[in-house]
Amino acid sequence: MWRHAWQHRLRLKMVSNRGHTGRISACVTPSPTGEALIFSENIFSELTRRCDTEFVVALEEGFGNREWLWFPATSQEELEAWWSALENVETFWHLEARKSWPGEFFRMDQSIELSGLWESVWNRGRLRARVDMNEQSDLAAPDTYLQRADGKKLLHKGAYELAAR
Repeated sequence: MWRHAWQHRLRLKMVSNRGHTGRISACVTPSPTGEALIFSENIFSELTRRCDTEFVVALEEGFGNREWLWFPATSQEELEAWWSALENVETFWHLEARKSWPGEFFRMDQSIELSGLWESVWNRGRLRARVDMNEQSDLAAPDTYLQRADGKKLLHKGAYELAAR
């Protein structure tokens, strides 16, 4: 259902970071900044289903303040071990290097509906993550972490405190 006259219908070919493809119908709305914001009921329904049935991590990007859903395709224990051994969290910022991270990522901050889904996963999920830099101003209150539902924050191996170097 199209809500506004300035929205346009498109048929898009969608490709995930793992090479999976599919065709969707989407709604494109110009944003105040001139970017095209793409929202599809099909995408929302599929991601909602996956959030209910698969292991998912809400990931907040510190640089650029983007929101992602991360379906790591591992168990929580395997992901925690992978994160703890991660030498350089800054590989997240480079699309090609991010392919070495386990699973699939979906950007969620481009529509109110998707952002709401991300927020619900952030608030109720088993894990959440925040990715910023390897350098931390205070390791006791890090800017980059993987956090369990019980509140414990796990640092990646390459994290270091600025004052310590």
